[in-house]
Amino acid sequence: MRSLKLILLLIALLHGQEVYANSCLEDERVVSNKCQICPETMANEAGNDPTGPDTVCSKCAFDYYVASNECKHCPPGTKNNVQDNRLGGNTTCAYILCKANEYVASHVCEPCPPGINNAANDDASGDNTECGECAENYHVSSDKCLECPRGFTNVAGDNILGGNTTCDAVLCSANEYVSSNECKTCRGGTTNAAGDGASDSDTACDPTSCPVNKHVVSNVCTPCPPGTKNLAGDDASGSDTACDATLCVVNEYVSSNECKTCPDGKTNVAGDDASGSDTACDATLCVVNEYVSSNECKTW
Repeated sequence: MRSLKLILLLIALLHGQEVYANSCLEDERVVSNKCQICPETMANEAGNDPTGPDTVCSKCAFDYYVASNECKHCPPGTKNNVQDNRLGGNTTCAYILCKANEYVASHVCEPCPPGINNAANDDASGDNTECGECAENYHVSSDKCLECPRGFTNVAGDNILGGNTTCDAVLCSANEYVSSNECKTCRGGTTNAAGDGASDSDTACDPTSCPVNKHVVSNVCTPCPPGTKNLAGDDASGSDTACDATLCVVNEYVSSNECKTCPDGKTNVAGDDASGSDTACDATLCVVNEYVSSNECKTW
């Protein structure tokens, strides 16, 4: 008896799953216990039960609106992104507004031709429009937008119907040079004054010559390390260079990477390296039959 009850329960569960699995899909309705696709103008939510009574497609498809409970196609140049309930009140479609650099042709937003601009928000439901301004680096010639010659520039906005316009020569900034009518950045260790015309012939940057006591590190004139020195003239556009150690002369010692004069009564041989550690002078020792006076050895 218990087994029979389990079998009946299993049958009931399987029947419920079958009913759920056989529910109508989205945009389908029930007609004579069968799921049928809604008309092209209409839409419907999924889940209608084909074992029950007939159902209707209760919503309009995208880009349709409701008029007297009927789904009507949106007029040209308009749209509707909502599936309106056709059993409710009347609805409307929204105007299609073109993006920037688009124009209206037969109620469709089309991209402007190359070199021509247009402001945003042309109404696609209205009359045809035109793109009426030249793009950046274009100018007007005989009511057409033409690209500026190489080495010239122009801001966007020239009115196509406003008469001919011209482009301005591009002037390179400081530390730029001209290559194939374009301004290029000078390579490391070179410089150039501002004002080279990109519409003219190619130009070049000048090597940077380092001043005294500077050397080249990664194409930059860099101060010599403490205790070293260098002559002027290292070429910053070339390889790295090095400074030479400062060698103290006789009777000098190193203190904080500088050569200092020995105190009175002390001496030192020449050659201490000022780029190294501190050094010291040696006390002067008087010989036999000498005495010290004002830090000097005197004879009697």
